[in-house]
Amino acid sequence: MNKPPKIDTQCLLLRPLAASAASAASAELPAAVAAFGRAERLASARGGWLLHLHEPMRGAQAPAGLRAAAGQAYQLLPVLLDEAGLCSYPSGDLVLRFDSAQSDGQLAEFARSFGLRMQRRSSFTQNQALFAPLDAAEADLPALLARLASASGVAAAWLDTESAYQRSP
Repeated sequence: MNKPPKIDTQCLLLRPLAASAASAASAELPAAVAAFGRAERLASARGGWLLHLHEPMRGAQAPAGLRAAAGQAYQLLPVLLDEAGLCSYPSGDLVLRFDSAQSDGQLAEFARSFGLRMQRRSSFTQNQALFAPLDAAEADLPALLARLASASGVAAAWLDTESAYQRSP
């Protein structure tokens, strides 16, 4: 059985929040972010920046002041490491598998009670759906994920991710 990914305490991901703002937000990070680490542009369809922190995080909590420095155009996301140490980058969405199939009304009520927006149902199983936080700029995804995982009727919860592939020489 695979172990859940660990959070990389040396890096954070800054993703542009709105598709319309993606090109403007990706072009240049606010200068104040440089006080927290070295930024590297991500070559991915979703864009964003990988911030190599000067000081490691304590747990999953972003350094104090970084959210304000990044501004409202970015979502701060943890970088996840698998057992081999390979990175995965969260999309900002959360995947939930429920104990049983849920009606549209039940999913809407669940989303409302946790400050989420339902993105879509899984095309593979009726008891799984993808959600996003309503206030993505302020969301603490690891804390939200822990709350969702322990919610009544939730069988499993995890962050939707994209993998970072590297070519072998």
